[in-house]
Amino acid sequence: MSQQEQSAVTIECITTQPCTANRVVIFEQYPDVVSIENIMNMLNIGKNTAYSLIRSGQIRHVKIGRKYVIPKHSVIDFLTNPCYNSSG
Repeated sequence: MSQQEQSAVTIECITTQPCTANRVVIFEQYPDVVSIENIMNMLNIGKNTAYSLIRSGQIRHVKIGRKYVIPKHSVIDFLTNPCYNSSG
């Protein structure tokens, strides 16, 4: 194996390792599937705003009958997605 091939293998092995050093855990106390009431508490918002975020699709969800089923990671995605960041 040539020097260049060895370097490529080394770089590939280094970059395929998961990075957990900068991982932040938020909303740890909430279940994996949250309710509208949970979202209200998580984001410190009212019921109308919570429903507005759900209905507009800004927070991904599944509707089963009349009930909204919201994965907790959808709320985290909403907070961390730069498309929803109004400061920039």
